[in-house]
Amino acid sequence: MQVPGIKVSLAPAGASKVNLPTWAWLDKADFKPVSVTASLDVAGFHAEATTTAEPDALRLDPGVDDAQVLPASGECAMKNGSIGQPYAPGKANLTPPCGVVYQRSSGDGTFNLRHRHLEDQLDGDRWCGRHPARR
Repeated sequence: MQVPGIKVSLAPAGASKVNLPTWAWLDKADFKPVSVTASLDVAGFHAEATTTAEPDALRLDPGVDDAQVLPASGECAMKNGSIGQPYAPGKANLTPPCGVVYQRSSGDGTFNLRHRHLEDQLDGDRWCGRHPARR
C-alpha cells in the first residue's frame, strides 16, 4: 500500500531559533484514511482482506542527538482530530504540544528534521526537509 505523504506544518517556517521551540502540527483537513483491498480467487475459493491506514500520531526526529523533542517521548498523539497545535501570535511563551527545540546552531548547514506518521498497521517515513537552526 502506498501511503500518501503528509505535510507537517512548522512555525517558524524558515530557520528555527536556538533554544526556542519550533511548533509542529498536522491539521485534520490535511489527511484522510487510505484503504486497499487484496483478493485471491483459487479453485472456486474467494478470499479478500482490507486494511486502512490513518495517522494517529506523529513522531519527530530532529536530526541531531542534542535537540529536545516535545513532548519528551517524541510522539505527538492525535487530539480532537488534529496532531499538535498551530502556532499563533500570543503563544510565544507557551510550550508547543508537538515540536522541537534545537540546542545549538546548524552553522551554515541544516539539520535533517524527519517525521514519521504512525498508523494502526502501517507507517511511513517522510522528510520534513533540511531545517536550519540559527542563533
